[in-house]
Amino acid sequence: MTNIHYLIVYQPGAERVPASVFFVDDSAGTVHGLYFGAAGSGTSDEAYFRMEVAAGSVGRFLECDNPEDPAYRVDRAGDRRRRLPPLSPADAAVFVQLRSYRQTWWTFEEDDHVRMHARRVGTMSSVGSELCARSSGFDDRVLDLIRRHWSLGGF
Repeated sequence: MTNIHYLIVYQPGAERVPASVFFVDDSAGTVHGLYFGAAGSGTSDEAYFRMEVAAGSVGRFLECDNPEDPAYRVDRAGDRRRRLPPLSPADAAVFVQLRSYRQTWWTFEEDDHVRMHARRVGTMSSVGSELCARSSGFDDRVLDLIRRHWSLGGF
């Protein structure tokens, strides 16, 4: 399995995940990710993205709602008027892998509530009234690049 990086914030009293990000990056400078939470759009939902990174800056930051979408819907880094590329089979495969991995942490219930898997809760650290999980080797540099284009309000 590809090395998946993650950062998760969980509110056990409310059974909510206000924010989480899962991503994989390759040596070519492409980051594929899955974000859940208040990303500055006024909604809390999953969004998938492909970020193309070169020399510390983001050339493209393409977003879609789910891996079954035929094409990306937004380029958060570039000119929104240019034609956005379709999802490639490789993009869709990585997004399915990320969703499957996210489901090893929690499953969705009604009203944005989640059912966090009990074995995962035990691995999380307490921060005030919230629990947090962060993968070892989590790449803060990549998170900073993501934040340049999404507010990531839950973090």
